[in-house]
Amino acid sequence: MAFMDDDGLRYLWSKIKGLFNRGITALSVNGKVITYTKGDGTTGSITTQDTTYGVVSKTANGLAPKLPDETETTRYLRQDGTWTVPPDTKYSAATASANGLMSSTDKVRVDNLYKRITGYAVTAGTTSAYTASITDVTLTAGTMIALRFNDANAANATLNVNSLGAKPIYYKGAAITAGRAPKNAVMLLVYDTGQVADGAWHLVYSYDSNTTYSAMTGATETAAGEAGLVPAPPAGYEKRFLMGSGEWGFVTPKISVSYADDGTTSITLTGEDGMTRIAQETVSDTSAGPMTVAERSKLKGFQAASNYALKSDIVGMYKYKGSVTDASKLPTTGQTAGDVYNIEAASVYGGAGMNVAWNGSAWDPLGEIFTITAITNAEIDAICV
Repeated sequence: MAFMDDDGLRYLWSKIKGLFNRGITALSVNGKVITYTKGDGTTGSITTQDTTYGVVSKTANGLAPKLPDETETTRYLRQDGTWTVPPDTKYSAATASANGLMSSTDKVRVDNLYKRITGYAVTAGTTSAYTASITDVTLTAGTMIALRFNDANAANATLNVNSLGAKPIYYKGAAITAGRAPKNAVMLLVYDTGQVADGAWHLVYSYDSNTTYSAMTGATETAAGEAGLVPAPPAGYEKRFLMGSGEWGFVTPKISVSYADDGTTSITLTGEDGMTRIAQETVSDTSAGPMTVAERSKLKGFQAASNYALKSDIVGMYKYKGSVTDASKLPTTGQTAGDVYNIEAASVYGGAGMNVAWNGSAWDPLGEIFTITAITNAEIDAICV
């Protein structure tokens, strides 16, 4: 192997420039003939292909036929090469019995969907007998409407839509109770015939008129608490937390860990203010506590500190010890892992200048000295044929 020095690079560049000088340096055009001149002075010519085309056909590419001599703009080029008015593509609208711009099945589905989601109205009538008018509403099971109640309802109120008949208003499977629909409340109602034979309007959602709540009841060791409002924290309690007892406690746990000779690890957490105590729990080889049995097993896997390497043990992986004239002069006793020697003469480990390191049981070759020579002009000529 050889490298390229400055002289070799200049020689190679001169050969490249010589190749470029053989390229085309000038062009001239006369009709279909293109004449070119090369860098060495020689000339040549190229005759271009005729670009005349006929009219397009089914067997050959070509130009479009002449446009019709008329004022109409409705004709298009057809596959047979003529300018023709496209056939009529008008369709009738789809119905429930005939296909059209959509299938008859889709038309039925759209009609049924329209019947069931029909619109919005504000109720009239009385609080016990509401009325409403919404275009196209029918009493079909699944029909959904939105109503804004003009006044809070009375118990057992009814709704008559489009004078189709007064139907009871139900909520959660029973006749509506007084005040379930407050004044100006907007609600969804769905018509159903499954619970009431003659049909009923079912509220999908209702306002909860009772918004009065008492404070929560805290839990004790023997009794569960009850839901309610969060008690107001007194001034100065900004760093406290609401506890299950219903009190605002200040818990900063102290953690202590102890280890027993039998392999038991004990972890104790204690609140500083005395208000909260977290009972001591114990984790052993077979019983989980503040940590799992698997976590304890990992913790036990750590050995005494004397079993682990010190930082000084891993500094300087290789230690250069000097040079020897040949491989027979390498030490055979007293060497330690990482010792490195330079062998001046060629040996079983490699060429002259090979470095070897002691790996604990044998000398391991690392590298040797080698020479790189420059490429010659003759070698460049042989490559650039």
